[in-house]
Amino acid sequence: MDHMDPAPSDTGIENLSDRKRPPAELLLSSDEKRTKPNSSPAPIYLFATRDRERSPNDRSFREMLGYDTATSSLTIHSMIICNYMIDFEFLLHEIPELLTIPQITLFYGHETNPEYLMQWKQATFVDARLLRPSDPPRSLHNPLPFRIPYGVHHSKIIVFGYREETTQQEKLRLIIHTANLLELDIHRKIQGACIQDFPLKNTECSPSPSDFENDLVAYYDTYDYTRPRIWSPSTQTSPCSLIQWLRQYDFSSASVALVPSTPGYHRVSDSEHPNRALQGHLRIQQLLRQRCARYTKQSPATSTGPVVCQFSSMGSLTEKYLNELYQSMDVRSASRPKHERPSSSPVPLAQKLQLVYPTVEQIRTSYEGYSGGGSVPGPYRNVSKAFLRPLYHRWSDEGRKHVGHIKTYYQLSNDGSRNDEDDDCADNTMEWFVLTSHNLSKAAWGEVQMRSAGRRLFIRHWELGVWLSSSDETKLAPYGTTIPQTRTVPLPYPVRPVRYRANDQPWAVDGVYDIPDALGCVQLG
Repeated sequence: MDHMDPAPSDTGIENLSDRKRPPAELLLSSDEKRTKPNSSPAPIYLFATRDRERSPNDRSFREMLGYDTATSSLTIHSMIICNYMIDFEFLLHEIPELLTIPQITLFYGHETNPEYLMQWKQATFVDARLLRPSDPPRSLHNPLPFRIPYGVHHSKIIVFGYREETTQQEKLRLIIHTANLLELDIHRKIQGACIQDFPLKNTECSPSPSDFENDLVAYYDTYDYTRPRIWSPSTQTSPCSLIQWLRQYDFSSASVALVPSTPGYHRVSDSEHPNRALQGHLRIQQLLRQRCARYTKQSPATSTGPVVCQFSSMGSLTEKYLNELYQSMDVRSASRPKHERPSSSPVPLAQKLQLVYPTVEQIRTSYEGYSGGGSVPGPYRNVSKAFLRPLYHRWSDEGRKHVGHIKTYYQLSNDGSRNDEDDDCADNTMEWFVLTSHNLSKAAWGEVQMRSAGRRLFIRHWELGVWLSSSDETKLAPYGTTIPQTRTVPLPYPVRPVRYRANDQPWAVDGVYDIPDALGCVQLG
């Protein structure tokens, strides 16, 4: 459930494209320019929100699209927007420049104010595709060859091709983020985004496709969108498909790996196709095996810290499933051959897995009050299971008043017991980090099932995230660290989350709460 602020006074889109907004700060802030030479930020940002002091890692939604910056000189010629929920009235009032982009393609799971989409289509070329995996196979809204009950399109992606006018270079920007295109999601919730630009390929040397390119194309291929278009007027002489257009760009500089989920039954091993990405939680296991192989050479005494899962919704989980998830996300477990992995760990789940999820009190005292909890739709039957209680950690221990809709997962490099007098921040490094649309559910991350063709990972949702890792040369740490040779990521909560207090209760979207919230409202169910 999402609640909208009062609608803008305009009742149509006729004059939106003429609106101008004052330029904001440069994307590279002065604080970032002073960043220590041994520390470099990863391309991960938080959305700038109302009523919160802006940090160097914050970007407004408009800035992410290249607007409202003092040096903005982009001419966007095509854009693909993928999301779960889109309020078309808000989107067009927030980004009126969309009315001037010649080619726009939308893939989404739920719409609000569709009459604005109709007006949008009259102003420019917009191809909108509502995706529902639960519809009959190969139907108008389900491109898949099968029906997936309760499946949704939950990914949040923006891709656009543009010309940089100062250099006359053609580039593509890829934004993988966590926000629904709703006013309160964009301006009031804590959200995250990964942003990176890519150049056109050098046709003279014809570079081989990178793994990132193949993974991105494989994800979009599941949409079965083959309509030929002129995506880039300056580089195309004839229409081509979305996949063909994406392959014109050089993704070899990608600083992250993709973590995809698409509806269906998927292979559980990469033995047959080692260069193809697995899906869901097995993708993280695959990446850990590929990039953290150094752990196979360490002694069994060497240990890592807990896996931290921060999310805004939770499915119906079991201890068995969370152990399965942990086995895929733990560096040492994932790096072992399958026959060497224990079927069950003697270490209690609470010592190796931490779930960051807001308490009732944190929702009640947030800027939006109980209504903000509508974007954290964990039902009581799912969040109140007894085995989850020792796993829960508070959304924030810093007095923040914004509800989190961001989803982050990572593993700490150690359990925090080390005391290194020479480096007081060493305990806060991370082995890997994921920013994603995946909530904590089987529908998103997948569940291994036995089929007639063998073991398969069953996934219900479209999801997409990005993965970063530490290496022997470069550590991964939260922004603000003083550790040398690090890549930093912004975290809106402590890197070592704080465990629930004795009287803390997990937020349940269908709960009854009679204590007035920050707005003086109660929730009676």
